[in-house]
Amino acid sequence: MATEASRSLFGDQIEEICDQAGVSGPDAFARWICQNILGIAGEGAIDEAVSIGGKNDYGIDVFHANEDGDITERYVCWVQAKFSQSLDHGATREELESFASTLGHLRDCPDLANRTFKQKAAEFAKMEARHPGIRKRMIFAVAGRLNSQARGLIGNPRWSGERLGPDSDSVEFEVLDLDEILSRIILQHTPALKIKFEGSVIERTDGSTGKKSITGYVSADDVIKIVKTHKETIFLSNLRETLGKTAPTHRAILNTLDNPETKKRFWKLNNGITATCTELGAAGDPAAYRVDDFKIVNGRQTTYTLENTISDISDVFLQMTIHEVADDDERSQISEATNTQNPIKPADLVTNYPEMTSLVLQCRKDFRDFYFERQTKGFKSATKPTQNRVTERRVLEKSAAARAYYAYEIDPNGAAMPDKILFSATNDDSHYYKIFKGRSIRDLIIPHIFMHMLNALHKKWCAELGDNPSDETSRNKGIISKDIVRYYILRFVYESMLGIDDSARQPIKEKLIERFRALKKGDAIPDEFFGIAEATYGIFMFSYDAARGETWPPELMEKINAKNYKKDESDKPTPYEMADMLKREGDRILPHLLDMRKYLTGQGGDGVAERLLKL
Repeated sequence: MATEASRSLFGDQIEEICDQAGVSGPDAFARWICQNILGIAGEGAIDEAVSIGGKNDYGIDVFHANEDGDITERYVCWVQAKFSQSLDHGATREELESFASTLGHLRDCPDLANRTFKQKAAEFAKMEARHPGIRKRMIFAVAGRLNSQARGLIGNPRWSGERLGPDSDSVEFEVLDLDEILSRIILQHTPALKIKFEGSVIERTDGSTGKKSITGYVSADDVIKIVKTHKETIFLSNLRETLGKTAPTHRAILNTLDNPETKKRFWKLNNGITATCTELGAAGDPAAYRVDDFKIVNGRQTTYTLENTISDISDVFLQMTIHEVADDDERSQISEATNTQNPIKPADLVTNYPEMTSLVLQCRKDFRDFYFERQTKGFKSATKPTQNRVTERRVLEKSAAARAYYAYEIDPNGAAMPDKILFSATNDDSHYYKIFKGRSIRDLIIPHIFMHMLNALHKKWCAELGDNPSDETSRNKGIISKDIVRYYILRFVYESMLGIDDSARQPIKEKLIERFRALKKGDAIPDEFFGIAEATYGIFMFSYDAARGETWPPELMEKINAKNYKKDESDKPTPYEMADMLKREGDRILPHLLDMRKYLTGQGGDGVAERLLKL
C-alpha cells in the first residue's frame, strides 16, 4: 500500500511539473531530481541546471555546481535521469557504462557537444583548477530498476575504479532506483552538511554492515544552526516531534543551561543527540565529517530547548552520536532503541511503520485539507501554511483515529483497550493490522468526522449549562463526556449507515467529507452535523434505558424492583455508572443494545439515517 501510494503521489508530482514548466515526463523527472535530490530552489536555478539536456548532451540531463562554503561544502554534480511513464524503465549495463564515461567528456569536451555542454565543461575545468580535489557527484537516477547485468556491475567494487581511473576515490557514483526515489517522497533528503567535533572522535565499524558510527562532542551553537537550516527534514525519522515547553525534560534542561556551573557540564548532564545518515565521510579536518541525509532520531527535546533558551550557549557542548545506516529499517531500529529520555508511548513506536507512511502519502495526495499525524506532536511542528489549511479539527492523531475507527467498524469496547495492546504489531491478527494494514485514509476520516460531531455536541451542552443550568443538560453532558459512551454512539452511527442503500451510502460519505473539509478555522460546525449527533445520542439513550435490565447497575435495578418501590425520577444511572457498566460488561451488553436499537428504529424510523440522507 505504501509503495502504491508513493508511486501515485510521485506520478502526480511529475504531472504537476509537466503542467507548470510545459515540459515532457523525462524533462519533468530531471526537474524533480533538482528539487528533491539536489535541493535546488527557484525556477531560475532549476532552468540553469537542466539547460545542459538535449541533443548532444552525452547523457547528462542535469549539471549543478556549488562553489559556496569551504572545500567540504563545494561540489560539482551531474545527473543522468532515465524515465518512463509506467515507472518501469529497465536500466542496462550499457547505460551505466555510458554515464560513467561522462567524467571524461567533461574534461575533454567532444567537438559535437551542444553549446551548453561546452559551457558546463569549461566551468567544470575552472572549478577543478580553483579547488583541486573538489567533490564530484555522479547520480544515475532511474524511474524503474536496474537489470541483472547492471546490478552486477554496481555490485563489483573493481568496476568504478577501473572505469573512472585514478579519480575513482574523489568521485561519488550514486545509483537511485525507483525504491530509493519513492523513499524520498515521505522522508525528504537532507543535503550533505559538515559537522565539526570538539577534540577527539570515537569511530567504530559495524562488522555486519560495514557502516561506521562516530561519537564526540559538538558546539550547541553549531547544532542550532543545523536545526534552523534543515528543520523540515532532519526530524522526519524521529518517533515524535518536540513535546514542547510542558515536557518535564524541557524545564530540567533549561535549569541546567540557566546555572553557570551546570552549563559548563552540559555535555555530561544531558543525554545528547543520536542521529543517522546514509553516508559518513571525511571533511578535510580530522575532527570534521561530511554527513549525507542527516536525521536526528533522538534528542528532539534537547534541540528544542537549546533553540528556546535565553541563556548564552556559546560555550555549551553536547554529545552527538551519528550512525551510518544500511537502510530505513536500521534507522527505525536505532530510533526506537535510543528514545529513553522521555517515556516512549506504544503509539510512538509505530511512527516509521509502512502503514503510517501510506496514510501520510494518501493525505498529501487526495486529502490535502487533512493531516494524518504520523509523529506525535507532528502537526504542531508543521509549516504555518499547512496548519492554516488543515486546522486542528482535520488532524487525525493516530491513537484517536485508531480508536474511532475501531469503535465504528469493529467493536466499541475494543476501542478502549490499552495502547500497548492496540499498537502491538506482533502478527497479522493484531489489532494494529486490523486497523491500519491496507487501510484507505478515507476509512479513518469518516469516523473522525462523526467523533468531531460528538465532541462539538459536548461543547454545545457545556455552553448551554453556563447560560441556562439544567439537570437534564448536566446529565447529558456528563454522559457524552465519557470516551466509552462516544465509542458506543459511533457504533450506532455505523449501524445507521449500514441501513442505507449501498448506492446512497457512498455519496453521503463524499458529502460528509466535502462539508467537513470546507470548514475554516473558527467556523461552527453545520447545524446538520449537530442534528446527526443529537439524533444518534437520543437513539443510544433510548436503547440503553429500554434494555435497562441488561444495562443498568444491578444495585439500582434491585432498588427499582423492590416490592414497595416508589418511583423517583432521580433513580437513573449516573454518567460514571454508565461508563463503568459499558467497560466491564460491554461484550454482554452490546448485543442487547443493538437488538433494542433495531427494534426502536424499526418502529419509529431511523432519525440518523434520515438526517444523513438529507446532507
